[in-house]
Amino acid sequence: MRLRTSLLLLCLFPILLSGQDWYQIKTNYSGIAAAEFVPEINVLFIDQEGKEWYGSDGGLSLYHKGRWTTYTPENSDIPFQKVYGLSMDEDNDLYVAAEDGLFRWVDEQWEELSWQVPFNGVNDIIAVTKDSFFVASNNGFHKYVNGTWTFNTYPTLPSRYVRNIERAGDSTLWATFDYAQLDGSGPFGFDGIGQYDGNEWVYNIRDPLFGVSGTIFPAAFRDIAIDTSGKIWAASAKKGLVIIDLQDTSYVQIDDSSAPFWNNTLLSIDIDSTNQVWIGAQTELLHYDPSTDQFEAVNPEAGPFTFTRYRQLYRAPNGVLWTVANAEVGRLQADGWERVHSFVSDGLHGNRVWAMDCKPDGNCYIGLEDRGVALTADGRWTASLLQENTFLENEARDFAVGPNGEIYIASQNGIYYYEENTFFHLEAIQNRLPYPIVTALEYDMERGGLWIATNGSRALGNGGSGQDAAGGLAFYRPATGGWEYFTPTYLEEFASYNIGYHIWDLELDDQGTLWVGSSAPTNPSYGILSAYDGDNWRTFNRLQSPVPANVTNLAAVPGGGVWFTGTNGGFAFTRDLVEVETHTPNDANYNPVFGYRCIYYDEQEQSVYLGTSSPTRMLEYNGQNYNWIDFSEVPIDTFSGISAISKDEAGNLWVANNEEGIFLYNPDGVKFPDRVWPGDTNSDAYVNTDDVLSLGLALERTGPARSAATINWEAQNSEDWSSFFSDGLNHKHADCDGNGLVEAVDIEAISENYDFRHPLAKGLSPGDLPGLRLVFSRDSLPRGGRVVVDLVLGSTEELVTDLHGLRFNLHLDKRYEDYADVSVASTNGWFLGDGAHLELVKEDAASQVIALALSRTDGQGQSGQGVIGQLELSIPDANIDDWQLRLGEVMGIGSNGYQKPMDGKMNQLVVSDQVSDVSSLDNGSISIYPTVLSLGRSEVFLNSTEMKGQFLLFGPKGNIYARYALQEQLSLDLQTAGLYFYQIINEAGQKIQAGKLLVH
Repeated sequence: MRLRTSLLLLCLFPILLSGQDWYQIKTNYSGIAAAEFVPEINVLFIDQEGKEWYGSDGGLSLYHKGRWTTYTPENSDIPFQKVYGLSMDEDNDLYVAAEDGLFRWVDEQWEELSWQVPFNGVNDIIAVTKDSFFVASNNGFHKYVNGTWTFNTYPTLPSRYVRNIERAGDSTLWATFDYAQLDGSGPFGFDGIGQYDGNEWVYNIRDPLFGVSGTIFPAAFRDIAIDTSGKIWAASAKKGLVIIDLQDTSYVQIDDSSAPFWNNTLLSIDIDSTNQVWIGAQTELLHYDPSTDQFEAVNPEAGPFTFTRYRQLYRAPNGVLWTVANAEVGRLQADGWERVHSFVSDGLHGNRVWAMDCKPDGNCYIGLEDRGVALTADGRWTASLLQENTFLENEARDFAVGPNGEIYIASQNGIYYYEENTFFHLEAIQNRLPYPIVTALEYDMERGGLWIATNGSRALGNGGSGQDAAGGLAFYRPATGGWEYFTPTYLEEFASYNIGYHIWDLELDDQGTLWVGSSAPTNPSYGILSAYDGDNWRTFNRLQSPVPANVTNLAAVPGGGVWFTGTNGGFAFTRDLVEVETHTPNDANYNPVFGYRCIYYDEQEQSVYLGTSSPTRMLEYNGQNYNWIDFSEVPIDTFSGISAISKDEAGNLWVANNEEGIFLYNPDGVKFPDRVWPGDTNSDAYVNTDDVLSLGLALERTGPARSAATINWEAQNSEDWSSFFSDGLNHKHADCDGNGLVEAVDIEAISENYDFRHPLAKGLSPGDLPGLRLVFSRDSLPRGGRVVVDLVLGSTEELVTDLHGLRFNLHLDKRYEDYADVSVASTNGWFLGDGAHLELVKEDAASQVIALALSRTDGQGQSGQGVIGQLELSIPDANIDDWQLRLGEVMGIGSNGYQKPMDGKMNQLVVSDQVSDVSSLDNGSISIYPTVLSLGRSEVFLNSTEMKGQFLLFGPKGNIYARYALQEQLSLDLQTAGLYFYQIINEAGQKIQAGKLLVH
């Protein structure tokens, strides 16, 4: 092997980029490395820690604990870009199959795995150990074992282009072969499929459709799956679905003539153990149910997906089915499809940034040309496309904060309202706006309303109407619904200009003065600046004073007054519209500056920053000197210009342009805030039972206390402590009450803020390790009674090692509303014993889910199998025959802080009055057989010395099904499968025996 090393910090979003003045946020979408408008994910892989790895045409992306980390050749030293396959060996080393070759991340460095035979692109990889893995490439199939490479290629195989390889349940490998390599060049062989037993190819089948339809174009198999009968279902990108019988290689083709396969373009396929088939097509997600023999497209209600091209159907380690499409990732839960990630709503969906506004609460609002607005907090993207847009490009131009922290957004489609991670389109006020294209907003706390500026100019973008008689200024009071309209007469000496009001920006200073920047409606060379003090308007234009032309950007200063600039003519400052301080500097190379795009005033530094477009530069003016910030080491497109500037609470300048997204600048090193949300001990933005486990690991750690600390659900600044969790998270997050000590009482904040989320919340996806299960002492439970059940983890075949904490959800039967609480009756067992531990039980009555968390407090992981404790719960007081109980979302944590995903088991138990009293009855007086019967008329035999009384039969729903007089032989008419109950009543009407019959 040839070794190539490079550095990649597999960490979460960096808290401090020490010594790095510039940091670029370039990806179009949160997390996924992609240069395209819609990110095209090629492959998803979920490891045993629940980390989601995504390979795309732009690089490698990781999603873990609510954070995205994206690696591209531009922002890291990864030695590849286009990723087609991902795998991990038994040592959890990551393997990447890429166009540039095969790579492995081990011991914090990349190895390039190469061999003597030439190859052209690696398409897939299955890794077993460091010395055993299988590779699909554009030059055949390769096996590496103990330092030796072997390979197969065309004509031994149908094609030398091996597309995908999958490991079946019997450990054999299945492969798809492509007529041409990924770039479409070829041919060099045929499409086909094959099975490899580890040493040789058992099956090697060419595309049966090649040439059959009278065309030379092959089926282009993209994915295959195998049903329980051994038939292969092949998804074709050209011919629909092909089902191949391996016994004689006969096949059936299903195309758009009998199934909803638009254009017969299928990309992925999955079959579960019950032969339910899922197919990812170019236009929709499809489902085939063998019981109905029907193909159906998943409708929007069942599958909340809006994008297309379902490239991958992926079975996670815990058996959950995931689907990867353009811009969306989803998974199939018990109650239907769930959208896990939508890259149109998760992040920076478009690099054309028009506006930025960083608030003191740490949130930065980003206005985008392409798809609306995005929000970032603590260095992580949180939201979100404006879903109600009527234009494809719904530009967001400005933001205003209301009295309760709500956000108003100016867009091409009117005004949006943002609160609690949700966007609303204010349709009710749409017809009251001077014009639907809103360019600027200011919330006036003193006057109790919202200033709204509109503009109909073509210069605004594709949605602009270009109508001269369009635009204006309005004031809206949300509390009363009242409106006022202001259309000051600009350029009074030229009446022909008074037919439209093209307003570009608004600023409200701390003296209550509203400043308005606009341009003459038919001649942008005339810049106009106006001010309104609540009683009177003051206005002047370029004919009256040498102010910049076309006033498009404003920045208010403390004490009153405004900095302003236009597209040309420099920048200026005024407090009274009489005295104007004008600046027309040359750039650092003494060239004239044109195209001022944006302006920002830094109150702390008392400096004004300006972004320009000709040349592309950023200027700082501190009242005495001009400082042109060095762009020589920053990959900003010099033709795009600087379109927006803001500053966050960490001191970073946020600099945007219209092509490459956002650049963060800080001469002291770019910093991201790392604030504490009380109760969110693992900083995944969601308070749940996971946080009990992290709390247990951090007990007794100490550090600086938070100033004015509370357990209120809000972001709180905190100094870093000197100790960290194993994943790099600072232990300060576990100090929920902020007193400088992590202690058991901090669990109160978890309980108080339980299920709270801030906008960063994402879910975790456990893998499949030893199962957690409930073991009952009997299979029949008393209706309305209390029972104690053993909680069992692991087995002699599957030992659990180094367990420090455990959380899980108990899903109760939703068919029955009446249920009582669940409690931990005992923690005696191999996990906790009688030692000190943390314990939290939270009930969600609406969804009938009970969440439980148990954690050690000594930092010592335990190993073992068997009973770890007991739960006490009650059974519904209803006449039912069975009760479903499921353990789900099981997650353990080791003493090193790493997750231990586990599997939860389903229990279905008999619950019946008819059975519950069996223990007190004389069950030996009458014997009945058989107890397992078939549908239809069945004979039951009774053996007793006493044959007087009745035999009552109860149906599967608990109703009385039939009554029979006791006799040695009963003929039962059983028309429904399920569990039946019976009672035997003596002559006195007393119940002397009860039992159950199973009918199938």
